[in-house]
Amino acid sequence: AYAADDSLVTTGTDARTEPSGIVTLAQIQAYALMHSPRLQSFAWEQRVAEARRLQAGVYPNPEIGLDVENGPGTGELQGFKNTEQTFQISQLLELGGKRQKRLTVGRHEQNLANWDYEAARLDVLTDGTQRFYEVWAAQERATLAEENDQLAEDVLATATKRVQTGIASSDEKMKALLAVSLAHIEKDRAERTMTATKIQLATTWGRKHPLFIRVQDGFDTLASVPAYEQLAVRITENPEVARWNTELARRQSNLD
Repeated sequence: AYAADDSLVTTGTDARTEPSGIVTLAQIQAYALMHSPRLQSFAWEQRVAEARRLQAGVYPNPEIGLDVENGPGTGELQGFKNTEQTFQISQLLELGGKRQKRLTVGRHEQNLANWDYEAARLDVLTDGTQRFYEVWAAQERATLAEENDQLAEDVLATATKRVQTGIASSDEKMKALLAVSLAHIEKDRAERTMTATKIQLATTWGRKHPLFIRVQDGFDTLASVPAYEQLAVRITENPEVARWNTELARRQSNLD
């Protein structure tokens, strides 16, 4: 979980070590959870909710006032000899358990911030996993395009020899040249798609230029999908659903 940093000192450098080389799904998930810009903002919202809860338990501050009447004027009111000065200290005394009720509202709001944070963590985890497999699929397509391009080159070389020896007509070579051109286009397209998916994956931890080269097949780490009956029971554990019990309690506390 991302924790908001108490230090406000910035050095202008980033000591984070990004995933590089061949990365696994577990590495991508962990790094996204630790460095996602979205989770950083949620972590600060948690701190804000905590501060508001603490502030809700503070008693109202006393107030000091000074009133001056019959101030400087003319004649008998000239100067400050006849002024009336009133120095006043007032303190609000809350009744009806208002302070405790404010604290209750503050606790509910802090719990809501925690639920929202958990929901955001699941979103980041899901998004990072989906983009990981998009990169893996793009890699596979790029590999196939590379193989197809090489195959087209081999066919062209064979067709050229056949034309030179008079076994085949020049039409066969033209068809091979066309196949090579199409294979080159498909290869370039696959490589650009792979680059784009890698950049999209890197954005999950706030980067535009990924350092990793490839992703490793993560299908062997996938768990089997539970039965529907098990999933139906666990729906209430989803933060987007579980937060509403807290939300209803907060609204009732506000009404109180």
